[in-house]
Amino acid sequence: MPLAHVPDFDGRPILLRDLATHTAGLPNVPETPRFSWNRLEDPRNPYKPLSRRELVLWLSGYQLPVPPGMRFSYSNAGMAVLGEALSAAAGQPYETLLKRVVTDRFGMRDTTLHPTAEQRMRKAAGHAHGRTVPDWEAPAMLPAFGLYSSADDLLRWLSANLGDCPSGAAGPDGHGCAPSVAAALALAQSVQVDGRLLADPGSLGNGAMALGWFVAWATDGTPIHWHSGSTGGFNAYIAFSKAHRWGVVALTNSDPDQVTADQVVIDIVRRLEARPEVASLP
Repeated sequence: MPLAHVPDFDGRPILLRDLATHTAGLPNVPETPRFSWNRLEDPRNPYKPLSRRELVLWLSGYQLPVPPGMRFSYSNAGMAVLGEALSAAAGQPYETLLKRVVTDRFGMRDTTLHPTAEQRMRKAAGHAHGRTVPDWEAPAMLPAFGLYSSADDLLRWLSANLGDCPSGAAGPDGHGCAPSVAAALALAQSVQVDGRLLADPGSLGNGAMALGWFVAWATDGTPIHWHSGSTGGFNAYIAFSKAHRWGVVALTNSDPDQVTADQVVIDIVRRLEARPEVASLP
C-alpha cells in the first residue's frame, strides 16, 4: 500500500535521514484501532494484528510533537515507514529491493524475510522465561525487525563494511569493494546526528547516529558502529571498528530481557580494544 500523507511540523517535513537516525519525531510503535502496546491481543505475538494499511492510516493522522531532527527517540514505526518509502521510491516491493541491493549482492543467502522450508528446519526456536515462543508475525513492521539471518551471513555483512566485499560486490581487481558499493557503505557509516548537538538526545546521550548504525567512540576517537535488537525469544548484537579492523556478532535464542548477546559483544569489544574505557557502548 503506498504511503499516504506524511506529517510535518510547521512545514518542516520528515526526511529519510530523520527516519534512518530515529529523529523523525515518531513514537516507537503506532497506536491504531486494532493495535496498542498497552492492550495486546497476544503478548507472545504482539504485532500480528497490525497491518500495513493500518500503519499507513496511522501515519496520515499522526501529529508530530516536535520538529524532526531535534529529538532522538528510537522508533520501530519510523523504520517501517523508511522501508515503505524506499520501496515506493524504487518501485519495487521491499523484499525485492532488499535482495537486489543487499542480500544477493553480498552473498547473504540465509538473510530473508520469508525463510524456506529448509531454512526453517535449521532455524533455532526462540525461548522466553524458559518456554518456547513463536516467531513474531509483523507484516507491517518487516523493515524494522522482520529479517531472519545467521551468524555467517552477518559476518559477511561485517566483512563488507570493513571493506572486504565478496565477488558480487568486489572491486575490478577482485579485491576490496566496487567503488559504488564502497561509497554507499561509507555514506551509511557516516555520522549524521551527534547526540551532543541535539536539543533532546534522549537515550542516545553522547553517542551518535549514522544511517541506521549507532556510533560509539573508542578512546582514540575512532567510531565503533553497532546495533542490537530483540524480538520474542531472540536477541542480536553486531558491532565493528573499521579503523581497528574487527567485527563481532552475537545471536541468542534466549529471553531478550536478559540481553545476553549485548553483554557478550560488549565484553568482547572491550577485550578487542584492550581498554575498559570502551564503556561508551550502551
